[in-house]
Amino acid sequence: MKNIAIVIGDISKSAGTERAVTNLSNILQNSGNYKVVIISQYSKNGQKCYYYLNPYVKIEYLQMTNDGWLSRLKTSKIFLNKIIEICFRYKVDVIIGTTHGYNIQLAKIKTGVKKVGCEHLNYKAAPWYSRILRRLAYSKLDAVVCLTKKDSEKYSFVNKNKGKKFVISKSLNIFRFIKNWNIYYLYPIKKIINTHRKNAKKITNGSNVTNYVAIVREPPQRIYGFPKTCCTEFIYHTFENCEFRIPKNYDALLQSFYGDYMKLPPKEAQVNAHGLTAYFVEK
Repeated sequence: MKNIAIVIGDISKSAGTERAVTNLSNILQNSGNYKVVIISQYSKNGQKCYYYLNPYVKIEYLQMTNDGWLSRLKTSKIFLNKIIEICFRYKVDVIIGTTHGYNIQLAKIKTGVKKVGCEHLNYKAAPWYSRILRRLAYSKLDAVVCLTKKDSEKYSFVNKNKGKKFVISKSLNIFRFIKNWNIYYLYPIKKIINTHRKNAKKITNGSNVTNYVAIVREPPQRIYGFPKTCCTEFIYHTFENCEFRIPKNYDALLQSFYGDYMKLPPKEAQVNAHGLTAYFVEK
């Protein structure tokens, strides 16, 4: 059985990296071939994951503070020592970083643990100094996971004798979205914000202070409004033997999106509204 460690900023948050880490941890732990420990740098002791996490997955709460890049620089040695100590304690075989910042840190580990760096952004999206540090550090990683094949070409400096490059591409074709989306999405950011604000006021009678939240979705003319409590109050609900965190006022949220969501639409309207293709595998 292999022991896997995954390093993340704060596992209690509800963003995409946290979702990816909990999903990967659950898959590995459920397989019966791996034991997983999540190393959460900024979480406090006992903070619960936003997404469902297999109870057998361990979490190491480092309880460090995040007061900007200078603070992170000052505490980088302490952070690395804590990582190494956890690797020894859990007899970690493979450690996985989730951003270029963590990947650079993991490259400094000189024990026998295998080091995998997962890229969170495309190569040029990171600051210039990070690109320099990656060129210096990534040759010491055992593998680098990139977002696209084109982006992987930027990592020619990865040690070919030691490291490997893997590509996990995004499943949605950006060119299809550019073709289908309104040209609105290519406007400058200030114009986008002003348009959102103007559309949101349509459901708040022009007031800046409201107990409602507005979401503008493509096409921009479509506006959804729902009580603010849908974003601030949560409960846990069990679905197919898994526990999920959902809005406490889920009924109001679902009604704002779908109307009478407990009623089936007409037969002719029961079609796939998503740009995805599903395949059934026969065993």
